[in-house]
Amino acid sequence: MKNKYGLRMLVAVGYTLVVIYFSLIDLKLIRANPVGEIFIEIHMLSEGFIIHLMAYSLMSYLWKNSGLSFIKSFLLCFLIGLIIEVLQSFTGTRVFSLFDILANSIGSISGITLNFYMNLRRRRSSGFSSMHMLIM
Repeated sequence: MKNKYGLRMLVAVGYTLVVIYFSLIDLKLIRANPVGEIFIEIHMLSEGFIIHLMAYSLMSYLWKNSGLSFIKSFLLCFLIGLIIEVLQSFTGTRVFSLFDILANSIGSISGITLNFYMNLRRRRSSGFSSMHMLIM
């Protein structure tokens, strides 16, 4: 059982590092890459809100799935998003945005909620219905 959570933790850490990387690089550097061009177009189309929502939803889902509690998963994702926003103000190519922090927070809550819901469905189908285990 410990290996399962170890692998899930590794996936969560890896994904978080990818989010941090793409949050701090100059978007102009990836414009030459066709995939990067698509990423930029999606980012500009939605003004980033949907991208932030999806990125942090998946991040919080992965952290909750790695064994962290609801609160720890949310706080970790919230603090990562806050630190990234502060660091972006020092890059010269990105800016600090409270709107992005809001999107990150909503995404984090939705990812953890999705994880909670999926665990609830799984436990109900297996006959286990203790709410205490789902929140932990």
